Amino acid sequence: MVVPNLNVVSKSPETVTGSHPLVFVHGMFQGSWVWEEHFFDYFVSQGYECHLVNLRGHNGSDNDGSFRFISIKHYVEDLKSVVDTLEDPILIGHSMGGFIIQKYLENNSAKLGIMIASVPPRAGVFGATLKVMLRHPLLFLWGNLTMSLQPLVNKRELLMGLMFDPSLPRELADRYYPRHQNESFRAYLDMLLFRWVKVKKIMTPLEFLGFENDLSISAKSVERSARTFGKEARIFPNRGHSPMIEPGWEEVAEYILSFLP
Repeated sequence: MVVPNLNVVSKSPETVTGSHPLVFVHGMFQGSWVWEEHFFDYFVSQGYECHLVNLRGHNGSDNDGSFRFISIKHYVEDLKSVVDTLEDPILIGHSMGGFIIQKYLENNSAKLGIMIASVPPRAGVFGATLKVMLRHPLLFLWGNLTMSLQPLVNKRELLMGLMFDPSLPRELADRYYPRHQNESFRAYLDMLLFRWVKVKKIMTPLEFLGFENDLSISAKSVERSARTFGKEARIFPNRGHSPMIEPGWEEVAEYILSFLP
């Protein structure tokens, strides 16, 4: 599989003290900008070499062919093309990014995987899909008929409700909403039905972070995901689906830093 030219944003501290490079993978509808707001400079300042992957078709990364039919397998190849250039990295994934990391780890290894509001390995995006279907049935039908998730992006109230805590300040909502984009319909179907994670094949240790007010990936689903791997999830109160760019991001970043090798 040929990987198109990807926009990978990298930065190293003046003195590297972190023992492993960090690779960040964004989720649905977003790009590396979610890490660049706060996490990127924070972890570089703590001595870590950091790399932000923009998956094909996202935020300046090329895509060969139809964006609608990009699969989770394609995204895994994108991640692999970056990880293969590094030595024993730590992989940090948000939402779909966490799912992609888990799929990558079925056949590869890393020092550690950190799942932030990650799509569950076995239930996929079923929970979020059910919420949209029940609350916006016509929008859900139209998206399926056109094989496009763009209708979700076009409906600001719905998208922001899925992606952020309801208390997100208006000025931040006004800044973040326009940066969201369409997502591959095939990748969505893979997470819904076709490409669930083969848990028993993953040997890399994983950590799970969930968030009390997350309407996309509930705290309970994160706890179930953690138990699947014999772990206990850390659940943060008063946070939505995108904690790395919501107020209080420092607490999440500091928690991650506390267990980095």
